[in-house]
Amino acid sequence: MDEEGAKKSDPALTLAVLHRLCEDGTARRIRNANRLSLRVIAEATGNDPVTIYRWEKAERLPRMGKGALAYAALLGGLLELDR
Repeated sequence: MDEEGAKKSDPALTLAVLHRLCEDGTARRIRNANRLSLRVIAEATGNDPVTIYRWEKAERLPRMGKGALAYAALLGGLLELDR
């Protein structure tokens, strides 16, 4: 894997990007633009809908774990669909 690929797969970097997406409201805009409910996103990522809501409102920020990384991957996939 090249350096760029290594950076993309680094969980800490992924979490940092996810924090920015949540803090500036982008995460919620991505979800809404794709007409996906909190429940659908939560089920797809193994999170609780309230957790996703709190992340998207920046009431809390995601911590390192499978749920946060799954949410970040899902948002990344949704962004790729828009390209």
